[in-house]
Amino acid sequence: MQKIKLKTAVLGLKEFTEVPTTYRNQEMANQMYIDMLKLSISQTKDLSGLTGKKATKAYIEEAEKIKKLDQQQLNFIQNLLKLTNKEIEKVKDIASNKEISEWNNYAVMRFRGLTDKDIEEIYTEQNEVTEDPKDVPADSDSN
Repeated sequence: MQKIKLKTAVLGLKEFTEVPTTYRNQEMANQMYIDMLKLSISQTKDLSGLTGKKATKAYIEEAEKIKKLDQQQLNFIQNLLKLTNKEIEKVKDIASNKEISEWNNYAVMRFRGLTDKDIEEIYTEQNEVTEDPKDVPADSDSN
């Protein structure tokens, strides 16, 4: 059976964990991908025009969607890596929300066939595109 070697140190676990590419694991990765995309689409809604109770309701709904995805991400990690309740509690104590989300994104990309090198290149390209020009040090020769 084929396995994927996943980096897991950011979760407070051993450096790498091998995960079999079973139908069940692929199905979990696909569902996590769908859930992350749904939240991403939901977060692009412009709520600035809402006021009063409508605004409050919309923000609560958004917060509930985020909370639900947070729990789904922890369940994904626990089920994919076959962690005990004690081990997932350790992950929750060590990793931040951002690290957990990024790790889930990483795991999904690995199950979608990307290599660690492919993923690194994607993040490098994204960082280059999103880099704020005012955060780049001025060239000392131009002064």
